[in-house]
Amino acid sequence: MPDKPDLELQIAEVCERWMRVSEAFDRKFGLPSPFQQSSKVIEEGGRAVPAPPTPAPARKTRRGRRPIYDWPLIERLDAEFCRTYCAETGRPPSWKERRAALAKKLGMDTLHLKTLQRRLPKLRS
Repeated sequence: MPDKPDLELQIAEVCERWMRVSEAFDRKFGLPSPFQQSSKVIEEGGRAVPAPPTPAPARKTRRGRRPIYDWPLIERLDAEFCRTYCAETGRPPSWKERRAALAKKLGMDTLHLKTLQRRLPKLRS
């Protein structure tokens, strides 16, 4: 049976050979070996290597572009026009009348009729 110091010497030689092979492998392929990582921990006095920093949290901004029109203002102006128009004439205004009143108030004639019909509430006759 081999002597105890001879066994420790053989183990040390095997470890040394393994480290050389591992380093050669790392130089060739650029991948750190698990043995090399554990040896870094030992070299630093037994402390673990600090973890990489965590990524920044995701932004909570809305995706897509900003709305072109101020819809709360448009809805408020439309409701006011519909109330006064119904009180004066006794009937609800047509979509074209609603669009013309909004264009006069807002100073622009860019609101499309189908967009208004989709976004604004329908009035009952």
